Amino acid sequence: MEGVVLPAGTAPWRRVARPRVDGQPIVWRRVWTIVARFAALAVASLTLARLEYSARYLDIGIDYDTLIGAARNFLAGNGFYPASELAGAWTYVDGDPAFAPAILYPPDSLLLFLPFVFLPKVLWWLLPLGITAWALRRLRPHPVAWLLIVLLLGVPESREGIFWGNPVMWMMAFEAAGFVVGWAGVLVLLKPTLAPFALAGSSRRSWRLALFTLSAANLALLPMWLQWVSIIRNSNLGPGFSLYQYPLMAVPVVAWLGSSRGPLPRIRDLVGTSGTVDALRGIPMLTRRWGNNAQSGVDRSPSD
Repeated sequence: MEGVVLPAGTAPWRRVARPRVDGQPIVWRRVWTIVARFAALAVASLTLARLEYSARYLDIGIDYDTLIGAARNFLAGNGFYPASELAGAWTYVDGDPAFAPAILYPPDSLLLFLPFVFLPKVLWWLLPLGITAWALRRLRPHPVAWLLIVLLLGVPESREGIFWGNPVMWMMAFEAAGFVVGWAGVLVLLKPTLAPFALAGSSRRSWRLALFTLSAANLALLPMWLQWVSIIRNSNLGPGFSLYQYPLMAVPVVAWLGSSRGPLPRIRDLVGTSGTVDALRGIPMLTRRWGNNAQSGVDRSPSD
């Protein structure tokens, strides 16, 4: 590799020699894009293999069947929550088929479940995945962010949540859309254990309006909320019950941080240079000081 020496008086962040191969500068964005694509192929192959195994030996969509079945019971006047959960103390054992019918979602989640009593089952997967893909395309994250996204999707708990039809994929879609349109982030509150991710888009007025609307709608569901609180208190579940779903929920966060919409747009300068000095352009104070010096031709170190 070769380096390039820039003229005296050049701003400090521009004095860093850019790595070269055969005299040509390395386009790091392309490098990271290639790495992300190879990682995506590896994750896709693992996912397809797991999907084939799940389709053959396991019950794909079991979460969908359970939740939409509960929504049907609600419409039939039999209540949303099983009588076994309302009777008193009960124990949830993760992975035990005997506890598959457990309903752990608050009453406002019916806003999501009830339409799918009438809609085709396939839309339960196509809609959230399509919304997420649309939002990521709008965010246009840096290739390094795409690499991290691929790795997050490669976490077994991430893809299995999608296999089972768990609403976490809807929460991911709402979060991703929240970073684009604002108001959609509020809908993550339909799953309270993922509440921190509902802050997506919270800086927008539409988010606050959506929060007010959802809160007002929940007033009509107050008796069911009391049931839900009793069910959770009588169970063996803790506040960290959904932590295993955080890698999937981190996908929109990484996309946002790696885009120009995020609070760290200069994070791109941290990757693909031969040092971190290039990132100092993201610090306003240093940018003003060094930028003025560079324009006047004065060579001054940051310690002056």
